[in-house]
Formats: sequence, C-alpha cells, structure tokens
Amino acid sequence: VAVLYVSAERVNVRGGPSTNDPVVGSVEFADAVQVLSDPAEPWVLIRIEGDGIEGFMASRFLTQTEPQG
Repeated sequence: VAVLYVSAERVNVRGGPSTNDPVVGSVEFADAVQVLSDPAEPWVLIRIEGDGIEGFMASRFLTQTEPQG
C-alpha cells in the first residue's frame, strides 16, 4: 500500500473507476491517501486516511511528494 498526496485543489472520490460512477466523497490539496491498486493505472482505488472511505479517483491528481502551500 502506497501513500500518495492529492495535487489538485479538490478531487471527487467515486464508487467506480469512471466519471459516470456516483461520488462517495472528496479529497483536497495535500491530503494523504492510501493507494490500494496499481498507481500507474488511469483510475486508482484509494482509502482516505482518517475517515476510511474507499473509492476511485483519477491517478493524474496524485503525487509522491507532499505538496507545499
């Protein structure tokens, strides 16, 4: 399980790997998330640290280094 950081201001977390799937939560800039699937895929299964919500988000909004600011 890798821990990556959100690099966009706000990103929806969805029930499946598509924008057609329902939103189950959201993450914000610099939030740490646990990546439960292959981070090289366009959509990754994540668990939000703290609340334990699991869902999918677009991997292009994740970075390995914690954003500053």
